[in-house]
Amino acid sequence: MKAMKSAASLALILYLCVSLSGALLVFDASAKITPKETDDDTGMYTVQKGDTLWGLAKKYRQDPLLWREFEKYNIFSNPHLIYPNEELQVSVEWGFPGVPMPEPEPEIMVELAPKSELDMLREHFESHLAMTEDALKEIGGELDEVHADIHGVHDSLSEAENAVGAALGDMNGEIQGIQESLSGLNKAVMGLGEGLETHAMEWEKEHMEHAEHINGNLDDIQKALDGMKAVQDETRKDVGLILHPPKKKFKKRPIAFLTALVGGAAWVAMNSLGDRD
Repeated sequence: MKAMKSAASLALILYLCVSLSGALLVFDASAKITPKETDDDTGMYTVQKGDTLWGLAKKYRQDPLLWREFEKYNIFSNPHLIYPNEELQVSVEWGFPGVPMPEPEPEIMVELAPKSELDMLREHFESHLAMTEDALKEIGGELDEVHADIHGVHDSLSEAENAVGAALGDMNGEIQGIQESLSGLNKAVMGLGEGLETHAMEWEKEHMEHAEHINGNLDDIQKALDGMKAVQDETRKDVGLILHPPKKKFKKRPIAFLTALVGGAAWVAMNSLGDRD
């Protein structure tokens, strides 16, 4: 913002300096000079590089404020801009190079009314004052335009500052909202992590208890199987004795023993299954 204000101030200063020097640069490619019809003795001066009406009046008329007198013999599309090689109509009495001086007329003795030096100075001063006022009016008009441009630039800068301030306010609000959302998201993630950790611990505990229960049931089943195997071995032994009895007198005692043995095995098996449930 400071750079824009500095650039605007520099442009204004350059504009005022060029305007006050009488050499305002107006880039007009169509600028040209058209001679006027006149009964005065005039000649054509070829504009040289670097010439301005202000500078020509200062050099050949000894007063830069007399540059308006060129408009007496010429029509300018832009009096502030003249190009080299253009033809400028000037009075032969001004002594421009390349413009021949008029031949002196025969002297005619005419008695003129005496004019005091004070009257001549007054006329010159009044003429000079009139041209100065015209120049000041023109400069005043240009200054008014510059002031209007400055006010417009200030208004534009104020609007830009307000727009930037509003945009920064909205951006700060959005950033604060995003930060609050991120904070809430972090809290939610932390809560979710704690919940998952608690759930994992509970699941591990339940898994260990279930594994212990299964291991206990497996031990009971193994015991029952071992008991059934023992009963099966005894039964096989008893059946072998029955099928291949020793050569002794047969008695009823082995049958009773076999019945009791089978009943005991069944009781052991039922107890094992009941403990598992």
